[in-house]
Amino acid sequence: MSGGIAYIYDVNKTFRDNCNTEMVDLDECTLDDKNELFIMIRKHLEYTGSTVAKFILEDLDNQLQHFVKIFPIDYKKALSHRKVSVEVNK
Repeated sequence: MSGGIAYIYDVNKTFRDNCNTEMVDLDECTLDDKNELFIMIRKHLEYTGSTVAKFILEDLDNQLQHFVKIFPIDYKKALSHRKVSVEVNK
């Protein structure tokens, strides 16, 4: 995984033990992530009628703790460099 962010719904808290973290960071979800998750899960519900998606949306504040944000290390560095570059050029 090298070009984007993924979110894993990990209710049983087993993902961290089974993930190779050589190329990715496992981060907690932020408020911005919550908004992104809401949009993605709502679309998933619309497309599939998923009862799990419906449950998560109805209880997102509590369910957010079960999500793990998968962030490729190289992608995170690139975004960080881009942000610094933008701030320097202001």
